[in-house]
Amino acid sequence: MTETRDKVIAYLEGHTEDAVLFFCRECLNVSDDPYDRNSALSDVAEILASIDGEMIQDQYVEKLCKDYKWVTKKNLNKELGKVQEKDAQKAPKAERSFLSGLPEIDRDSIMKFGFYGKVDGERTGYYFRTGTDGDGEANYKAVTNFIMTPLFHKYDQEDNTRIVRINNGVTPAEVIELPSKALISADSFRTFLFDRGAYFFDGSKLHLDKLNKYHLWSFPKAFELKSLGWQNEGFWAWYNKSFNGKLSDYNEAGLVRHGDQNFFSPASSDIYKNYRQDDDDDQYENDKYLKYNEANITFNEWCDLMNRAYPGHAMAGIPWVMVCLFKDLTFKVDNNAPFLYSYGPSQSGKSKFHESITNLFFNQMPAFNLNSGTDFAFFHRMSRFKNCPIPFNEFNDDVVKDPWFEAIKGAYDGEGRERGKGMSKHRTETQKVNGLIMLAGQYLSTRDDNSVLSRSILRSFKKQLNRPEDQTKAYEQIKELEKEGLGSIITELLTHREEIKENYPIEFNNCMKAMAAAIRGDGELFNERVLRNYTSLLTMYQIFSKHFKMPWSQSEMQAWIKDQVVEISQMISNTDVLVDFWNSLETMFERGQLREGAHFKIETEQKVKYHHKGKQERFKEYSEPTKVLYLRLSSVHQEFSLWKRSTGGKAMDLTSLTSYLKDRDYHIGYVDKTKFSRFKTDNGGEIRRQSYVTSAQMFEYSKLRINLERHDFDAEDNTPEGVANRNADLEKQRNLDLGEQQF
Repeated sequence: MTETRDKVIAYLEGHTEDAVLFFCRECLNVSDDPYDRNSALSDVAEILASIDGEMIQDQYVEKLCKDYKWVTKKNLNKELGKVQEKDAQKAPKAERSFLSGLPEIDRDSIMKFGFYGKVDGERTGYYFRTGTDGDGEANYKAVTNFIMTPLFHKYDQEDNTRIVRINNGVTPAEVIELPSKALISADSFRTFLFDRGAYFFDGSKLHLDKLNKYHLWSFPKAFELKSLGWQNEGFWAWYNKSFNGKLSDYNEAGLVRHGDQNFFSPASSDIYKNYRQDDDDDQYENDKYLKYNEANITFNEWCDLMNRAYPGHAMAGIPWVMVCLFKDLTFKVDNNAPFLYSYGPSQSGKSKFHESITNLFFNQMPAFNLNSGTDFAFFHRMSRFKNCPIPFNEFNDDVVKDPWFEAIKGAYDGEGRERGKGMSKHRTETQKVNGLIMLAGQYLSTRDDNSVLSRSILRSFKKQLNRPEDQTKAYEQIKELEKEGLGSIITELLTHREEIKENYPIEFNNCMKAMAAAIRGDGELFNERVLRNYTSLLTMYQIFSKHFKMPWSQSEMQAWIKDQVVEISQMISNTDVLVDFWNSLETMFERGQLREGAHFKIETEQKVKYHHKGKQERFKEYSEPTKVLYLRLSSVHQEFSLWKRSTGGKAMDLTSLTSYLKDRDYHIGYVDKTKFSRFKTDNGGEIRRQSYVTSAQMFEYSKLRINLERHDFDAEDNTPEGVANRNADLEKQRNLDLGEQQF
């Protein structure tokens, strides 16, 4: 037993350390910053001054100077002398840097952390022990006039901050956003606090490090909501509430928890409540439009009011709301989602219709005017709110800037804007299109071959006089409800998200096949993109009509969808850029600028051979004889360009024209060798038929709906009238060959 005790004593003697040296070394383990070292020497002097006996003090000075090369006897003794001089003058026991008096001491905190914090009016602050007085009682120094309560750590690669509640005991406590890097340097910390108000830090980096060690474990991580609306983590975020099957409030710091993660809504946080709330200072003003309000009506009642207030248009608007609310799911089927596009004269109701749809999500948010605004505001509007409408007004071909028009087109396919990230030229990010675009303008856009028209659910508005009383009453009622806020209504739809996720792709494909078959059964043609756009509405109707009482029956909805698809497909076809090309060719033929045999030929075929994508040879066989137009496209394009120039227009370039033609269903393919024949006048003045072989593009003539046929020279009419007509045609051909065009 004695042997064991001796071993324990020997071990303890070899593993213990002088308490004075321990605390002095804690002070001296600082960076090489001159200010930190000077503060450390002062702290060490305070400790040594509490020891009785100059000889003992000198031994500690010798030891410390040996262990720390930057500590000199001269400097340390000088600091020690300052402390002793203060003691000689009987300085107050509670020495403070800028206030007098001492709050009640928290001895447990002192023993554990080396300091304690108290909120006690003007005596509020963090107090650190600085040594003892001549009577052996401890001295304390306040290095701050505030205490901090950690709230959370806003975790972000670009903007990493700590959110804290700070209280100086005099003015009301406030929540502030503290840059993480400000906690590294005492000077940075001091500067930041001073800029924020009546907050003072009089400590060294040693004091700051001890505060950090105490507080850093109390900052839970949180992710800022960079976009409001639907969140990938499975909840909907307004600026002031969130919903994942049940409503949740943000706390005073703007924090809410879903699952095992925290999320931060800056617009709801007290951090910014003390800023002036005018347009220039409230940086989250736009976020506050996406606000939860408890509506006084249900979704069913809203649908009924919309149908009465906007008859003929609600059938498009209500299902489009569903497509928009679940855009991230509907988009995945085709990697696109349709716009809602309304056009018509001013005061025809299109903007009010869009307002009523927008106000189901937002609280009185104005539309973005495409006549004004910055590029940043334009692109930010498209990315800020996910699965929400993006209302744009004044959408007209002669108003919208080219980059914005291209961005709107690309938004249909989810194409965002790529931009630089940070200060590095090698880092980029894509500013996503998170919402679904709504367009309103006075005139129908046909720009870029009807690019927007083919991407939209289209509504045409006309001025309406003497509206029925029921319509006016419903309109006034819905506008009053919009002022109060309708945010809670979409929660009725959000509860069915899992059903949409599981069933929408299957339902969409079934609806698409059924609608295509119905339109073909009526002998009508359709544009496939238009059909897909409207099928998304029909699919949503069929899913939600199981849960809500919709204002129309399924048969009414299907009939309306079919009519819309056919009508808009015809509209696109009639305004197609190629319609102008074919109509111009017909006019040029009538005026003699386009000649059969020289520029084209029409032959009746049962089976044709053509090339597809290079040299790949293919055959196409028809069930009955079919007229095929062989067009020498290069030669025809030259004449077409001259024709457009003479009429004040400009022809599409040959490459683009060829590409457009190849995409049409009436295009068969390319043939590299085919026999042409035309009438030529020989040297003797006699008209003869001349044959030659050339290449051509092939088209199904009947689908073009143009007339490039006048007389058949092979089936001769030998009556006096037929001979006279033939001689007139031959004379006309002779004059054309001589360059004497007659009109």
